[in-house]
Order: sequence, then structure tokens, then C-alpha cells
Amino acid sequence: MPEYVTLLGGAALESARLLSSHDVVIHWDGGRHHALRSRAVGYCYLADIPLSILTLLGEFKRVLYVDLDAHHGDGVEFAFNRTEKVVTLSFHVYEPGFFPGTGSGEEAGKGVYNVPLERGVKGIVWEEVVKRGVEMVVERYDPECFVVQCGCDGTPLLV
Repeated sequence: MPEYVTLLGGAALESARLLSSHDVVIHWDGGRHHALRSRAVGYCYLADIPLSILTLLGEFKRVLYVDLDAHHGDGVEFAFNRTEKVVTLSFHVYEPGFFPGTGSGEEAGKGVYNVPLERGVKGIVWEEVVKRGVEMVVERYDPECFVVQCGCDGTPLLV
């Protein structure tokens, strides 16, 4: 496990650094969005997305984090809920008993947006909700960089 966490953290940092010379970077094994700075949560043993974002803030003034996983991106939200330099936008299932039980849409934070959805939202409805949500946040915050968690506690896309 220590070797895995070390490699994952190094890859998170390197993927963020690569974005300065590439339009898109995909970190295939990244995307742990529940881990906190001080501890693992769920199956997320390292807060690799916040590591990437903190690195990106050395070059970009505003980063938009879009979370498309079925579970709320609570760890990333917690890491950045006191700044507007990083805006978090999470589309996720929110219902009783569904992990992690956060993301009701009533959370407070400077750049926090949660879109709680019912289980089973698919296709054109999901696409339209995501499209409108991203457009609204982009218009308001004008981010210079995007980090997208593509829905499997892994694989963030940096744009």
C-alpha cells in the first residue's frame, strides 16, 4: 500500500505539471474524491485530486473541479470549500443510505455547487443537467483550468 500511495501521489503531481505543456492530460488511475488530508475514506487512500489541484494553482488562477461520479465528491469539496480559486461542482446520487451521505445541495462554501440526483437519471436528462450546470458555473467563475472526475473513483481528466 505505501508504494501504491506514493506512485498515485507522484502521478497526480506529474499530471498537473504536464498540463502546462498539453491541452488535455488523463491520469488513468487518479480520482480519489473521498480521501481527506488526514485520512483515507471509503476506498480512497490518498487525496490525489486536491494534490493535482494545488499544483495547478501554481499556474492557473481559477480551477473548476467537475465530479461526475455517482458518489458525492466530498473530500475535494472539503479541501476547497473556503476559496473561490477552486470551484467544486458535483453531480451525484443523493438518497438515504447512499455513500457518503453528503451533497444535499444545501452545503455552504464559497465555490461549492452540488447537484443531487435520484438514482437512475440517464441519457439526455443527465446530459442536459450536466451541460447546464457546467455552463452556469463557467459563466460565473471563468475558470482557466478544469479537473474532471469521470465517475469511478479514478480517472480525472485535466483540461
